[in-house]
Amino acid sequence: MAGRPRSEACDRAITDATLAEYAAHGLAGMRIEAVAARAGVGKATIYRRHPTKSDLVAAAAGAIVGEVVRVPDTGSLRGDLLAMLGALRRALADPVLGEVARVLVAERDPVLIGVHADFVERRRSATRTVLARAVERGEIPTPGDIETAVDAVTAPLFWRHLGRRVRSDDRHVAAIVDDFLTRHGAPV
Repeated sequence: MAGRPRSEACDRAITDATLAEYAAHGLAGMRIEAVAARAGVGKATIYRRHPTKSDLVAAAAGAIVGEVVRVPDTGSLRGDLLAMLGALRRALADPVLGEVARVLVAERDPVLIGVHADFVERRRSATRTVLARAVERGEIPTPGDIETAVDAVTAPLFWRHLGRRVRSDDRHVAAIVDDFLTRHGAPV
């Protein structure tokens, strides 16, 4: 006998509550009771879905990766990079998501280390796709070292957010993109 279907609204409330609690307290300080209260559900509802705190945070982070990592196709490398970095900038500027990024980078839990590695690889893969399309369109020559080129695109945003704890704005994103284009021989 099948139970009733899971509620998307309930899942989203749990995701949002989990991210907020994780951002505020990290894994060690996060309490399932606090997540449940914030989400307006019982602890049993959470435990039925996620047996451990690591699983809960992993599911919540996984639910938002698709919102943060997209492969834009504007028809130009500049447009694609502006769209991609703009979405990343907005995510890092979000009080909860930005703090989740900070906490996740320092995480020692093996499950969450995997979540971080997956997020990084998905973001890097999206950047590789954007660069490959630009090469196909003849906008830039094939970068000598694609991984270094991928680093050059996003590292400035992450350094500002994680290292300096300074917010980026659209002008900073445009400067990163234009610098990248200039270094790789593309029109700005």
